Amino acid sequence: MKQYVRLKFKTDLGRARTVWAIKRSPKTFLVVDKEGETEKLVGHEKDGTPIVRVEVVIADARDIVFERPATMSKKYAELVELVEG
Repeated sequence: MKQYVRLKFKTDLGRARTVWAIKRSPKTFLVVDKEGETEKLVGHEKDGTPIVRVEVVIADARDIVFERPATMSKKYAELVELVEG
């Protein structure tokens, strides 16, 4: 089962970035879009072959601002943060 999270981390430039992601290990995350898709079409080769980008974030624990559990909404088919309580 995929473990979705809402992840905010500091980039190399010191800026904070927030993404939806699948947690692969304690410091490795696979970035996804709101619908949970990991692949992003970024163009085509001359022969028509699609060029697909997959983004991986490897973050040191000190760079992670927050990591919140998320799930796929059955009503909207989009990722949402889990609300505790």
